[in-house]
Amino acid sequence: RLTIINTNQDTYERMRDTGVDVFHFVSPAPIALDKSNFTAASKGVYSSTYFSNDGEAVAKLYDDEIPAWVICREKTLARSMSILGVNTPLTGTLCSIDGHLALLYERVHNKKSVSRAIAENSNEMEKYTAIFTHHAMMMHQKQCDTNIFINYKSRLRGCILESKRFDWETRENMLNFLNSVPDTNTFVHGAMEPSNLIFSDNKYQWIDIANCAYGSPMFDCGMMYFQCHAQTPEMLENIFHLTQKQMDELTDVPELNYQVVDPFKHEKIQVR
Repeated sequence: RLTIINTNQDTYERMRDTGVDVFHFVSPAPIALDKSNFTAASKGVYSSTYFSNDGEAVAKLYDDEIPAWVICREKTLARSMSILGVNTPLTGTLCSIDGHLALLYERVHNKKSVSRAIAENSNEMEKYTAIFTHHAMMMHQKQCDTNIFINYKSRLRGCILESKRFDWETRENMLNFLNSVPDTNTFVHGAMEPSNLIFSDNKYQWIDIANCAYGSPMFDCGMMYFQCHAQTPEMLENIFHLTQKQMDELTDVPELNYQVVDPFKHEKIQVR
């Protein structure tokens, strides 16, 4: 058995298809916090949010199936994003609450997500869609340090190869399409959708950044379309606070179309 000790996510992405049997991810011991000092706020797909009783911090408690290295990577990426100039709440230490791993974030007071704003002000759909698109465009102008961020195509390639849900012909077609996507060093959020852009006092920040990487903005646009059209009505209401009709309208607003530069042809192309 071939084992790599004290590995990191980049090593894992590069080496997982080379015959290595075991990867040991090393992270600092989490600091235990008293759950009674926090109040439950919301439940997401893979985590729960708690507010500290002093009003200064947010604890993001991860579900048990999320490995420690994913949580540590999110902490590293949050700090790297800030350095890059992509606004995201400040992150603190790795901790545990009631036996669950968690990250502490600064609490953004009076914050609201773009999706919540649309739900509460449905007549301002175009306004908030334009705001969302503006911040997506600004984010996609950032060029990543590829020694810190991983290649989004490599991540997707690994997911496709390891998937048991598709036959080999389907996976081969998916890989061929993936290989046709232009390579860039552009920052990619990885879960770009309106509930992951929050604002307070007209300051906008991106959240849920565990999957950010570098690659073509088309990946983010594809994820946006998927989130808007591939969820159940119940999930749309619970996570995005929007109806299916509103999600459909969100991707049909003209402002959602914007241009990026094709790195091979050096010309602008439309991305939806």
